[in-house]
Amino acid sequence: MEGAEFEPTVDAEATIRSTLETLGERLSRGEAEDLSQYLEGEAQQWLLDQASTDAADFSADAFVDRVVRRADVSGETARKAIRTVGAALSDVVPPEEMERALDQLPAEFDSLLGLEE
Repeated sequence: MEGAEFEPTVDAEATIRSTLETLGERLSRGEAEDLSQYLEGEAQQWLLDQASTDAADFSADAFVDRVVRRADVSGETARKAIRTVGAALSDVVPPEEMERALDQLPAEFDSLLGLEE
């Protein structure tokens, strides 16, 4: 998940990890597993860390709040990390697989992840 520039005081890895963990929590375990195969290194496990068979149901704003709490960052920094993860996923995940993942999320997540068309 290279390419994002965070303030020097922000632990970018922890923030991206928190984002992937929260995404894993929001998706079904099966979908998180499908997406994780396109990630490298620790990012694969981060996506699966909070995944369960029953996806948690929370809004895009609650998603941001969870990243803020997990990473101990501002809402602006969390949103930047979320968009970075969204861009990275769209770069490495085939479009049809990405579409299946997004189908599990309310439309508001498209803009949060920076994936609006």
